[in-house]
Amino acid sequence: MERPTPYLRALTPGDLTALRAVFGDPEVMRHSESGVRDDATVAEWIARHRAMYPGGLGKRAICLAGVAGPIGYTGLVRDLDRHRPDELEIGYRLARAWWGKGIVTAANRLAIAATDRPNAARIVAIIDPGNVGSIAAARKLGMTYRREAMFPGYDYPDHVFGLDLPPPPP
Repeated sequence: MERPTPYLRALTPGDLTALRAVFGDPEVMRHSESGVRDDATVAEWIARHRAMYPGGLGKRAICLAGVAGPIGYTGLVRDLDRHRPDELEIGYRLARAWWGKGIVTAANRLAIAATDRPNAARIVAIIDPGNVGSIAAARKLGMTYRREAMFPGYDYPDHVFGLDLPPPPP
């Protein structure tokens, strides 16, 4: 069977309904510090990412031809509260119905290739150590374990996986 080929697009307020399959699923959100999110919180998340990252960096909707609405998201962000200044963080989630089909790996590769990476030496993924699916996705991108990261309110550290970027051309 042929693997579905994802494409990325900007998030829109109309994505709220489709993204319930991501943010409203306890299994998808099991390793999230905020857990399952209600519609108001997801609408605010979409609006915040649209405002903070109007182009280039930021979360993008993962879509498939013939499927109504996004099936997840991926994208690169710069968040100095979570990682080092020379790092960009990739974050991704996918509706459970689409797990295990190689979609998030393909979408993450698209996000990395399509994003300007000024002043970035590496891309990192900050992952709950029990989230074996996200760890596998990070490893498929060529990421390796780099360090632990302890955040306020956590009772155990997350793992930081990294992918060094080639230096910019002279």
